Amino acid sequence: MTDASDLADRVQAGDLRLYELEDHADADTAAAARRELLERETDASLDATGAFAFDADEVDPNVENLAGGTQLPLGVAGPLAVSGGSADDEFYLPLATTEGALVASVNRGCSAITAAGGANARVTKVGMTRAPVFRVEDVTEGAEVAEWVEANVDALREAAEGTTSHGELTEVTPYVVGDSVFLRFAYDTKDAMGMNMATIATEAAADVVESETPAELVALSGNLCSDKKPAAINAVEGRGRTVTADVTIPRAVVEERFDTTPEAIEEANTRKNLIGSAKAGSLGFNAHAANTVAAVFLATGQDAAQVVEGSNAITTVEDRGDELYASVNLASLEVGTVGGGTKLPTQREALDVLGVRGGGDPAGANATRSRKSSRPARSPASSACSRRWRPGTSPRRTRNSGADASTFSFSPRQTRSYFPGARRGEYERTHGRRPRGAVARGERAPRAEAPAHRARARADAPSRALRGAALVDGQPDEVRARREHDRDPGDGRGLALEQFADQQQQPPDHREHVADAVLVVAGEHPQDGGEREPGREHGRERRQRRHPGHRPRRVGARDHDHDRCAHERHTHDDLPESRQPSVHRPDVAHPPARTCGSTATTTGSRRPPR
Repeated sequence: MTDASDLADRVQAGDLRLYELEDHADADTAAAARRELLERETDASLDATGAFAFDADEVDPNVENLAGGTQLPLGVAGPLAVSGGSADDEFYLPLATTEGALVASVNRGCSAITAAGGANARVTKVGMTRAPVFRVEDVTEGAEVAEWVEANVDALREAAEGTTSHGELTEVTPYVVGDSVFLRFAYDTKDAMGMNMATIATEAAADVVESETPAELVALSGNLCSDKKPAAINAVEGRGRTVTADVTIPRAVVEERFDTTPEAIEEANTRKNLIGSAKAGSLGFNAHAANTVAAVFLATGQDAAQVVEGSNAITTVEDRGDELYASVNLASLEVGTVGGGTKLPTQREALDVLGVRGGGDPAGANATRSRKSSRPARSPASSACSRRWRPGTSPRRTRNSGADASTFSFSPRQTRSYFPGARRGEYERTHGRRPRGAVARGERAPRAEAPAHRARARADAPSRALRGAALVDGQPDEVRARREHDRDPGDGRGLALEQFADQQQQPPDHREHVADAVLVVAGEHPQDGGEREPGREHGRERRQRRHPGHRPRRVGARDHDHDRCAHERHTHDDLPESRQPSVHRPDVAHPPARTCGSTATTTGSRRPPR
């Protein structure tokens, strides 16, 4: 049988190529021949590379031109208490890395999470994608192809699922860009990461598209997938598994395990992970998710290149007074428990540590669950902090517990960020609005009821404008009496108070006369023959005295009679006093009056003319 040295000689002489060695010897001998060739050519020693533990015959699907194995240090962090979709347990995390302090950092986080009672984790979306690109004549033809695809998803599903025993086509989304049509196929690949599964299935579906439409396939992957590249579409739509997790850690645990405070962590996360990432244009808003994701990927046999998408994470932190709330969302985590590197010996062992090696029963079970061990789960009471409600902790945790939220003690910071449900509901029922100001900040208790004069004014006033006028005047009874007097529309100019609320729903050019109407009803406007009280200035006179340099704002052309105008060029100064608005804003520069001319032009609207 040919030995490694002979094979190395033939390669050096040009008789054989590196990839042909397995045709002349077994896999172990071929690998040894490549190592010897490299040692001759580079003068390097590959003794450690040759000391690998896996069977060379078994890695043929994973690597070509095998020369040996590269070992990585494997650390372990935990235990980590997690409540997943199908399990509630504690887990040890295998991490393969060469980065010092990474395992220690993760281990400290696991310690704090477990002491807080554990984290919640859920898989919220599943969909491995592949997006072929097709050529069409123009956008019209592209739109026709897109319409056909949307109407024939069942035919595409039948073709795609005929290539796999487990994969399921969940959706097809068309995108038309000029004379290119992209079809983004999404699959539930069960326990497999599923990139190869999706590619093969999409090829079968693409054949159907080509046969039934004028579209011509250009590339099976049009980069709209988007695979192994940072892409916003994966951050928004997700790819592989979209996973989210959160935890609430008591202040005492934060100070003990992290030697800091919830306020400091929240500020650092906001300024660094959110503002800093936004300024940099980052697609991920996190501190360094990639190194942890990469360590888990290497330890468990995942596709290391897809760390690019797997680390696309958003980290949020909120100081809740006596607690710290933290969450992480991984939009495109592409992992599997079967296929690829998961079949390698050390990677199989790492998956055994997690309890998710191989395919689940039913298919897909391992992709959405963690191991349910025989060891009794940790009791909340045995942790440093229970997940159950405790007095003085976040009131959000008690809304469905039936506890009396009014007996809780809240710090000003707690009540500033949210108001307890029971107390907020009582306040809204009493006052008809949500708390604000000092009440919302917790600096004073809400009043049992509103002052009497405000209550009377609200009962009498049908609109916000009238309510304000009644409060300023301080005589709601007199205003109510005058309302009865002004019900008589004999002079054609009286305005009943019941119409004010309707006017409030009208466009701004109608609402601007509400203040005048209030004065008309109260008998304080020259219109309707109202007499002003002695010593009281009319609103127009008062504004003119306070702001002598400002002219009254003109009414828009749409507000006066153009039939009477008959296209005569005139200014709006000839409008009657009753048509002039009484509301004046000294902070707005009002343009001089313009003539109407022969067309209806707005000369005095709320905004200056452009």
